[in-house]
Amino acid sequence: MDPIRKPTIPVKPVAPSNESVLKAFAMLEKYLRAKKVTGKEFLAKVAAIFESLKNGGSLFPALITFLKHTSKIVGVSDSGSSASTNTSTSTANSNHEYVEMGDGLKWATCNLGASKPEEVGDYIAWGEVEPFYSSYDPLVWKEGCGYYGYEHNRLYIYDIREGSSFRILKYNSSDGKTVLEPADDAASVNWGGAWRTPTEEEWIALLDENKFTWTPEEKNGVKGFTVTSKVQGYVGNSIFLPAGGYFVGEAPMGKFLKGRGHYWSSSKPDTHDDGMFARALTFLTDNPSHGMQAWGAYNGIPVRPVCK
Repeated sequence: MDPIRKPTIPVKPVAPSNESVLKAFAMLEKYLRAKKVTGKEFLAKVAAIFESLKNGGSLFPALITFLKHTSKIVGVSDSGSSASTNTSTSTANSNHEYVEMGDGLKWATCNLGASKPEEVGDYIAWGEVEPFYSSYDPLVWKEGCGYYGYEHNRLYIYDIREGSSFRILKYNSSDGKTVLEPADDAASVNWGGAWRTPTEEEWIALLDENKFTWTPEEKNGVKGFTVTSKVQGYVGNSIFLPAGGYFVGEAPMGKFLKGRGHYWSSSKPDTHDDGMFARALTFLTDNPSHGMQAWGAYNGIPVRPVCK
């Protein structure tokens, strides 16, 4: 069975009367609005079908085709039934594919900013919600940015008058915050719902060799690790973490360090006023190793979203 999960809406393929189809569509519309699906084109088509049925039309065959065609929007499976008893209809999952690994989380199948598992996606500084560049290849910096450093990070002030020191505005000894809040979490801001960056503890749980295997692998020329579950009920479910390196200063190190991977956690235990580090997963595929370490928060590295 395909371990990739999507939320589902049961669709029973039995030809009903127009009255029952209208009732079903009323329920569907209520569901879509509750899930905040606001695609104008989709809702316009729903309205058109309503109008046709009210005028005596018989559109059930077209309705089935239409729902299948728009399954990526509303989360309807081709079979019309849930792919797994482990699947949730949570709003958080409505637009992104995920895999359940048995650790209580739903792991996205792709990095933030990627459309395929082997794509690295965006390089984000810790506490930022978007990259400092507008184009990666060719590299084009956004206005006011020229490299990855505290000068461009909104959580820091660079004060050259005080010995080129950095002053942290948040997640410091004054506020005692050690985990990214949603407004500073790139996964939360860009994907919405309950999506977020994994905590350090959640990455550590995924590193448990008794529950998960980490296998160096290459997908379409991209090195990385395939993490596979050994947890009962989830055995064989897996995610691929591409080795994208990191961005430091002006250098996209992913172009040079082909087997080195880095992934942010949302944890920053160093809250001192001059704290420069957050916790990140790091790994090497050529000399297989993986673990957590402190990493400069001003660096750009990938994010793999999760949700409950």
